Amino acid sequence: MPFGAHLTVNASDRYYGSPEYIAPLYEQPHLVNTIRLTNNRAVWKALSIGEQEQRRANNSDQRGANAVYGEKYKLSEAEQWELPPDEEDTFGVALSNGRRVLVQVQAWDNMMIRTKRGMNMKDKPFRLVSVRLMDAQTKEPIFKRRMWLGVWGQRYWRINPRRNILGLSPAL
Repeated sequence: MPFGAHLTVNASDRYYGSPEYIAPLYEQPHLVNTIRLTNNRAVWKALSIGEQEQRRANNSDQRGANAVYGEKYKLSEAEQWELPPDEEDTFGVALSNGRRVLVQVQAWDNMMIRTKRGMNMKDKPFRLVSVRLMDAQTKEPIFKRRMWLGVWGQRYWRINPRRNILGLSPAL
């Protein structure tokens, strides 16, 4: 694998957004997977350590594993979320046909997908990125649906999404 010393960013389509693909590659230190997500997917906000401890304290019989999944969010219902983005930016671009549009980028950190088919996802948080094209004059969305991206890996970090939409860290 070429992930030994240099940053490798793997851009994948929605078919690769499964735990079977993400889980084995997550621990590669220099690999970042950027995967387009389907609009009908659900994601969960990861619980903080304090929230995990509070849930454990509220568990009267003290059985079971610590909870890691918080509130559930359906990507198709993003307009109804009460979860503000961790980062947000809007900037203008010109399309190849000359049309001026605004690009709205929103990012949420520490999101989770559920463990499935034996692939543990409880310790693999990711950055959820929403991208929308807006008409520059009316500020209305050009497309009905947003484009959703999930960014998994050890080397993504939080910076201004306009400068670096995926939050990739610089080379070490």
